Amino acid sequence: MDLNNLRVFTRIAEAGSLTRAAAALGIAQSALSRQLSELEQEFGGRLFFRTGRGVLLTELGESLIPRAQALLLEADQLLEEAQAAQRKPAGIVNLGVIPSLSQPLIGMLLTYTQARYPGIRLRVFEGYSGEIEAWLANGKIDIGIYNRYRAASTRPQEVLFETEMKLVTSAGSAVAASRQLRLADLAAVPLALPVRPNSLRAVLDSLTLRAGIELNVVLEADSGVVIKDAILRGGLHSILPSHAVSTELADGTLVAIRLAEPAVRQTVLMDLSRQRPATAATRLLFKALPDLAREVVAGTPAGKPRRPLAASRSR
Repeated sequence: MDLNNLRVFTRIAEAGSLTRAAAALGIAQSALSRQLSELEQEFGGRLFFRTGRGVLLTELGESLIPRAQALLLEADQLLEEAQAAQRKPAGIVNLGVIPSLSQPLIGMLLTYTQARYPGIRLRVFEGYSGEIEAWLANGKIDIGIYNRYRAASTRPQEVLFETEMKLVTSAGSAVAASRQLRLADLAAVPLALPVRPNSLRAVLDSLTLRAGIELNVVLEADSGVVIKDAILRGGLHSILPSHAVSTELADGTLVAIRLAEPAVRQTVLMDLSRQRPATAATRLLFKALPDLAREVVAGTPAGKPRRPLAASRSR
């Protein structure tokens, strides 16, 4: 079977017209008709009905078009991989990342790509977990880094790390000297939290409803920068992982207090979009990102040599 003939078949189906398909492919309509005829002979039936306005798929055509498209995608990916073996990966990679990891992760990733793969360009979208999972589902991003507070699904996401959520407060606040706080204690402090719907808010709502507690949420924001500023300048508190405020914890402007009764644990995951085959550049960054993300959490000091990235990682 000639892949060029299959490509003609799919292009005609997309265009709905032999004339438009021939123009899109840059070939004469007579040549396109000949290739279509050859394919119909191979398949043993007509693939299109001719109408006054163009063409429509026959029942045979309808049954074959999804597999033909999948076969062409596979062939294109095979060609891309073969070519990538002869050159360094290049192209745009769309990345979605939660606010708590975007700094300094994106800067570290940019340093990594510019030093090793200057042909890779990054397009970064910051958002909370629900947004990132939606972007993965609709193909807006190629790689998504998001978190969960309950058991993950059975899909084979890469688990980057797990961490405890803390009450983050300014160094001079009334609770800054506390070594540990219970969930019930949070009712007495003014909070800045993400806007609903949000996975952390869902967990907190469930826990507080069960315990008969009402949180004092003074500010809701869909920006990690706004929430951090509300803690630093507005006298509010928030529930965050330590790595989201690592710089401020290091310089002593913020304090992170352990939460207990119950503790709230966050699992950070990474996944690929299933909307299209991953490019060589996307697969390369998917392998590099786990080490970089864990390095952010470990708090590697600036200027300290970083350990080499793993050569490969299974999904």
